[in-house]
Amino acid sequence: MLHTLNTGEDKIITLEDPVEYQLAGIQQSQINYTK
Repeated sequence: MLHTLNTGEDKIITLEDPVEYQLAGIQQSQINYTK
């Protein structure tokens, strides 16, 4: 689904726990619940 939205016109950012799949062209960050 994210690949369909990833046209290069917008920036896509995901927050995940943990990052499960590396996706080209998409900024991915892992969240930390301990803070």
